[in-house]
Amino acid sequence: MKFSVDSNYLICTLQSWNPLHVATLADLEQRLDRGHLLHLIPHTLLETYSVMTRMPDPFRKPHSIVHHMMHENFGDFPVLPAPSTIWTILEDLAQRNLGGGQTYDRLIAFTAHQAGMKQLVTWNLKHFQSHGFPGLEIVRPGELS
Repeated sequence: MKFSVDSNYLICTLQSWNPLHVATLADLEQRLDRGHLLHLIPHTLLETYSVMTRMPDPFRKPHSIVHHMMHENFGDFPVLPAPSTIWTILEDLAQRNLGGGQTYDRLIAFTAHQAGMKQLVTWNLKHFQSHGFPGLEIVRPGELS
């Protein structure tokens, strides 16, 4: 099964101090052991980098370290193409009266759906529940199919 993840998932895998680190790593390992195929979303990678380089001390890491950590851990996974229908997404957001942080969640869900992902894994289920796309299941880590 093909799946994608949200930035909070990637961040939890990279931060050993995070209370969700162990559970997130266990989820990723179980999915990969079952033959599930992780595909990364460009926005998710950029958001992960952004968050990890702006965290307060002592959690913030230098830019080069964050890049190295991300590439070392996720560089071998395919990255989905950015959606070519950005104007369609913006129109959809306007029609649904969605803005702010929901803009990025909609982009992530849209990209995963457009690429044929079966699941989007996130710790922030509430952020994605209003973005229903047929065939894309929004699940939290540990909910394996």
